[in-house]
Amino acid sequence: MPKSVLSVDGKFFRAGTERRPLRGITYGPLPETYGDLARCRSDLETIRALGCNALRLYDIPPPPFLEACAGLDLAVFLTPPWPSHTDFLENRHTAREIRRLLVKTVADLQQQPAVAGYFIANEIPAHLVRWMGPRRVLRFLEDCLDHMRQKDAARLYSYANYPSTEYLQPSSIDFAACNVYLEDRAAFRRYLERLQHLAGPLPLVISEFGLDSLRHGPALQAETLCWHIEECARAGLAGTFLFSFTDAWRNAGRDVEDWAFGIVDRERLPKPAAASLSAWWDKSYSVSRTPPPPGPTISVVVCSFNGHRGIPFCLQALVDQTYPPHEIIVIDDGSEPSLAGKVEIFPSVLFLRQPHAGLGSARNAGVAASTGELIAFTDDDCIPDRQWLERIVRLRQVSSWDAAGGPNLPPPETSLVARTIQSAPGHPSHVMLDDRQAEHLAGCNLVVTRAAFDAIGGFRPQYRIAGDDVDFCWRLQDTGMTLLYAPDAFVWHKRRERIAAYLTQQSGYGKAESLLFNDHRGRFDGFGRTFWRGRLYTETPAASPPPCPLIYFGVNAAAPYQFLYGSTPWSSCGPLSAALSFPWALIAFACLFAALLLPPLGLAGMLMLAFSVASALLAALGSRASPRAGGNISPLLLAFLVLAQSWTRGGAFFAARLWQGATWRPFVSGDAFAIDELQHQRFLLRALERSEPEAGPTPAGPWSRADINFQHGLWTLSHLAHVEERHPPQAGFFRMRLCSGPRPIWLAAAAALLAAAALLALAGHPLLAAVGAIISVLFLGCLFYENRTRHDILWAAVELAAAPLRTSGSSPSRV
Repeated sequence: MPKSVLSVDGKFFRAGTERRPLRGITYGPLPETYGDLARCRSDLETIRALGCNALRLYDIPPPPFLEACAGLDLAVFLTPPWPSHTDFLENRHTAREIRRLLVKTVADLQQQPAVAGYFIANEIPAHLVRWMGPRRVLRFLEDCLDHMRQKDAARLYSYANYPSTEYLQPSSIDFAACNVYLEDRAAFRRYLERLQHLAGPLPLVISEFGLDSLRHGPALQAETLCWHIEECARAGLAGTFLFSFTDAWRNAGRDVEDWAFGIVDRERLPKPAAASLSAWWDKSYSVSRTPPPPGPTISVVVCSFNGHRGIPFCLQALVDQTYPPHEIIVIDDGSEPSLAGKVEIFPSVLFLRQPHAGLGSARNAGVAASTGELIAFTDDDCIPDRQWLERIVRLRQVSSWDAAGGPNLPPPETSLVARTIQSAPGHPSHVMLDDRQAEHLAGCNLVVTRAAFDAIGGFRPQYRIAGDDVDFCWRLQDTGMTLLYAPDAFVWHKRRERIAAYLTQQSGYGKAESLLFNDHRGRFDGFGRTFWRGRLYTETPAASPPPCPLIYFGVNAAAPYQFLYGSTPWSSCGPLSAALSFPWALIAFACLFAALLLPPLGLAGMLMLAFSVASALLAALGSRASPRAGGNISPLLLAFLVLAQSWTRGGAFFAARLWQGATWRPFVSGDAFAIDELQHQRFLLRALERSEPEAGPTPAGPWSRADINFQHGLWTLSHLAHVEERHPPQAGFFRMRLCSGPRPIWLAAAAALLAAAALLALAGHPLLAAVGAIISVLFLGCLFYENRTRHDILWAAVELAAAPLRTSGSSPSRV
């Protein structure tokens, strides 16, 4: 994420842009007014001498004050005062007046060059958000932001959030901002990692941070502000605002006497924090700008198949890296001869050709020709940020990892179709297990150690189009290696600009998933969707959250950290996701075709397709492009892309499965593990009993052929069995088999319903018989889908629990 790419001189953040992190401080509200311009000018000169380049105000100053800020090159971020600590949505008149006030403020200050941006509000209290409704508050903020941006599109806009309402983030802001008062350095660092993910692709700014010197002492205040600046620079944030310049300030119309957050006192006498603030700014941010000390050598591998258009920009960005790569290797995977001419203009780049063998083979060829300690992979349609490799190396200096990578961000687009495609689902993205460890890193932004690459044998050559990075990351994890996420080590990744190209790409992804299904069966459900253990992060989400997300407010809305649960997009919600799937469409069209023989089935097919279209529309409604993306998107076109992407990708998946002649054994999974001591099996079984408590694991009885029974609620039963094999001179093999199926009572109920439908047909009631048959078929489909889902989730847990028992070098054979 471009956390450090915040420019107060423009709205868009592009590769190669000169960075100007915000070194901010808050000013006021003061007990005295802005009428004493001489004192104000003296304060501003002091602030500039402290190394600050940005000022945050909580009221509207007069033009002479803003002119003084412009003369000192201070960027001003304003928070227009309005009653945000009241129920401002109680009536429409109040909301209308607030919106009018905000728009008028923007219009009045449009000609002031010092005004860099606005915070639409500051910390709307959590109990008020709960009272008014989070979605209503969010819609109001977004509506106000739209009106303000229409009046002045040249400024930056954000909302100053705080941890108690971290779920309250408008989608139309230009950068994410949060007020954070954490006095413990380790806790602050951990929360920064969380904020990076909450910010998504947006730059991140700490809009307030400070320490009360009255209670903690001036010395501790100085120490805390010092490490705060260091942590913000280390994390690659776009900047921070220290709270505050002076102890003299006013809150809710009253002078505050029992707090002293200023770095100067009420008489403007400096505290210890002020004496060293300029040096802290220079030290922390000069470290983030200058290359790190000599570290590991990095070989960058770029694979290209007819990537003539983008590869010159990619190579230029690699040559301009602040941490120069040891070598840059381009693998021509059977492209047209003209590609060589695009690469020859970079004499330092090693150019190798091979017959067209696919992406996995090309990346292996690049690694074979490389000599660096670390191997970095990117694509020919990517433009790495200038500090891409530097950020990766800095992460290695503070944390040990076997593979690391960051986000891939779409650059701003000018056409409506291209912007809408950016917001469509299916683009490469990272998957996080927690705030630091990743389950998957996109292959266009992936760095791996040579030892880790050799340990798993590199990429598998059968992944010719896509899926190689997913298989690579999963195999790294299966061997116990660590994948870390570097949120500020980003690359610009060009998305497809035409609908046909986008759907062709999704078809290739579907074919790749069919190969992944063979190698990682437990990670897929019956609809061909991947079971991620972590959370999938997309840089351009395709849908708004559900209408009723579950928010943990705490008793009386008093929880300091109030989390949002169930915030998956519409297209990921259970029934809606099933309605968008390819099997659903296949059944619907089959019903339409069967209507030639049984007309009532046509109605069922039409209803199913109508539900699919409605689900796609729900996925598109409310979705909007980021203001930095260049404009709005088309909801109708996005709905079409949501539906077409799911059908295209799913159809390619199932077609590839049929073409490969795969044997489907839907409810049986097995694996073999070479272990050092067969006695370990009893510990494994105990671990399994503890690992899935929600599945209700119980020891099987003496008459059962299984060892552990799992009961998934009312619908599914699973049985786990094991066996020991001795293979001298090896210690032996430990085999497991998991069998799952619906509870017999539900199968009997479906059979009874089908029998009733048959009797109705014989009795001369074809319409009732058709309805009964359709209901029974749909019930069976849902039942087996639920069973497939629960089975694969449980098998993934079985594999995870058994992974530590593998002997190094063992090769499991799947049943």
